[in-house]
Formats: sequence, C-alpha cells, structure tokens
Amino acid sequence: MIKEHINTALEVKTSDPDEKRRAKLLNILLLGLFVLTILGLLASLSLMISSQPLPDNYNITMMSIAAMLVITVIIFIINRYFSPIVASVLFIIFLTIILYFSAPPYESVWGRNMIMLALPIVMSSVVFRPSASFVVAGLLTLLYAVSSTQNDFSLNYIGVLAYFGIALVSWLSADTLEKALAELRDINVDLDAKVDERTKELVLTNTQLAEARDAAIEANQYKTELTARVSHELRTPLGSIMGFSEMIWSGYYGEVNEKQKQKLISIIETTKNLSNLISAWLDQAKLDSGKLELQYERFNIRELVAYVEDISQVLLKNKPVKLQFKVETAVPTQLYGDSDRIQQIFINLVSNAIKYTEKGSINVLVCAENNQWTIQVKDTGIGIPENALPNIFESFSQVDGSRTRKHEGFGLGLSIVKHLIDLMDGDIIVESLVGEGTVFTVKLPIIEEVQINEINMLQEELA
Repeated sequence: MIKEHINTALEVKTSDPDEKRRAKLLNILLLGLFVLTILGLLASLSLMISSQPLPDNYNITMMSIAAMLVITVIIFIINRYFSPIVASVLFIIFLTIILYFSAPPYESVWGRNMIMLALPIVMSSVVFRPSASFVVAGLLTLLYAVSSTQNDFSLNYIGVLAYFGIALVSWLSADTLEKALAELRDINVDLDAKVDERTKELVLTNTQLAEARDAAIEANQYKTELTARVSHELRTPLGSIMGFSEMIWSGYYGEVNEKQKQKLISIIETTKNLSNLISAWLDQAKLDSGKLELQYERFNIRELVAYVEDISQVLLKNKPVKLQFKVETAVPTQLYGDSDRIQQIFINLVSNAIKYTEKGSINVLVCAENNQWTIQVKDTGIGIPENALPNIFESFSQVDGSRTRKHEGFGLGLSIVKHLIDLMDGDIIVESLVGEGTVFTVKLPIIEEVQINEINMLQEELA
C-alpha cells in the first residue's frame, strides 16, 4: 500500500514517454536528497538536545539544511505540476552549487571534491538530455577557470579532460538507453497492433461460428420437424397401399392368379421396406434432436428373446444358417427398461447378422454379471474391414456403398442401436475379421428398485 502511494506521488503527467521517465527519475533523486536532508536535520537536532557543545557553524548548518529542504520541495512541485525541463535545470544547478561550496575552492579544482562534482555531469544526461552532459562539463570548466583566476592557482587541465571523458561516456550510455527504450516502445506498439488485429479476427471468427451454430441448430430443428411431417404424410398412403395389396392378394376383390400374386407380394414387401425406412428415419431424427424418450417398465427378458427368435427365423428365408438363442440362468427374469427399444436393438443386430451371413451360424447369447446384463450376437458372415469399423455406427454408413452392392439396407440400423444404447447408459463393442465373422456385444446396466423410483420421479418432473 505504501509503495503504491509512493509510486503515485513520483509519477508525472506528460504525454512524452521519455520526458515522463526523466521526470520520474528526477523525483526519485529529489526524494533521496530529501531523506538525506531530513536525516541530517535529525542528527543536528539530536546534537542540540543532548546538551553537547555545538560547533561554531551550527547555525549556518541548520540554515543550509532548511534551505535544502525548501529548494528540494520547490523543485519537486515544479517537476510534478509545471515543467520537468525547468525542474531538471534547477536541480543540476542546485546540485552543482551544493557540491562546489561544500569544500574550499582549491579542493573543488584540485582535490577530492573534484570527483564529487562529476555527479552533475552524469545526472544531467539522465534527467535532462544525453547531450546535456557536455554542457554541464563545459560550465564546470568555466567555473574552474574563474575560481583559479580569482584564487591565483593554475587550472586542472587533466581534471577538465576527465570531466569531458565522463561526459562522453554518460552521453553514449544515456543515448543508447533512450534508443533501446524507443525501439522497445515501437515493438510494444507493433505487438499491441497485432494483438488488436488478432483479437478482432478472433471476435469475427467467434461471431461467424456462433451464427453458423445457430443456423445449424435451426436447420436441425427444421429437419426434425420436416422428417416427422414427411414421415406422417408417407405412412398414410403406404398403409393404404399395403392394405389394398393384401386384400387383393387374399382374393377379397375377386380371384387372383399366381402371376398376379407374385407381383402383389413384391408390392407388399417393397411397401414394408419403405415403411421400415421411414420408421428408422424418424427414430434417427428424434435421436439426433434429443427428443426420443425412453419408456421404462418391467418386462420379461425370456419372453422378449423368444419373440425376437420367432421373427428372426422368418428373416432367415431358408438360408443354410443355424440360428441359436440362449439366455443364461444368471439373467433375472424381470428386467427394467424400455422393452420396445431393447427389442429394436435385438432385431437390428440379429437382422444385420442374417443379412451378412450366407452360411454357418448365428449365436445370440444373453448373460448377466456385476450389475449389468449383456447381449452378444456372433455370426460367421463376411466380416467388416478394419478401416470401416470406426464408421459403422454413423448414420447412412455402409461397408459397401456402391450401386452394385449385394446386401440391401439404408445404413441406419447400427446408428439407431448405438444411440439407443447411449441413452440407456450402456456400451456396445464390435469385433470382426473379414471372412470369419463379427461379434457385437451390448452391455446394459441392471436397474435396481431404488433407481427405478429415481427414474420415475425424474420422468414426472420432466413431464
């Protein structure tokens, strides 16, 4: 706190950075001189208080100290509030007078006091201008010449040369320092300009990113709404097509020959495929927008597996593939979750295995361990190339995306499976070797009674 107050008091209000630096340095020197003067005053007062014999020049000393305090304060005021240049000139003159008259004239020209008189030369280059050191050295030479003439002793030419040597060194040092500071200021200005430029670019980029994000969110919302609307509009005519086709196939409108029945079966299957695509598309849109909600309830896992097995046998279509389902005894009969979505996961994984397995076997295993239950679908199909594994859970992703691909599909099944498993706080792992087969392993948590209550409360709050 004290340091901050001192720094504030030493600051000088000026727009020129060099002048501001010199003026602050002058204030520091004045502060040091003021402190030394105060210490001298205290020493003189203590001498008087201690009843010690006072020197003959005691009164002159006290007057000199008082004069130094007054002059120091005046120079400080001029430097801080009026003109730093005038204050610097007064300080150099004041310092020179003090040092010159602190000793006899001979000592100032030829004695040890001559060394002390080099201080104004050095300080002038710092608090005034670098070239001021030569001016002060010249003034000191003139002062020595006058003093030598008046006191009848020769001029100290070696000392004069030494003063000009000190002036040269001071000028070079101060000038180099000022140039270095000027270059540093230029660098700082350049850096500030670059920082401002980069900041503006960053702000612009962030603005553009925010606009792009808002546009993407709006587009995604529009896509979801459009998907739901289109799905509804498409399902109605598809249902009509399927219904009328089945009625015609069954002979409701009259006798149908075998050739016509085959065409009707093609129409019905195509319509079912389109209906499944629309359902998958709608599910994917809901999952992408976060609007698909799970409906938790108790269900019998063995009954669900039996239902999936019946459907899967139909999907085999007389392929030479052995399809086996097994539920281990460790699996609880009653589980808690969204049975419709779990059934969807089962059917998608098994139908996917059937699609890519021409011969061999497909084994579906359900087991439980450590508060989680597992669905494993293992086939001996064509397998998945290693470079395609990272992308199989992406929407509309297919290992063979060419027009001549052998296996049909829309590339949404595994994407929906992955999203549903994530919603259930589960995990899915895939292992595959080309030509040998693929294993999908789904791990889902076994939800306890306490968790069921918490989920029900959360659903009520959301509702």
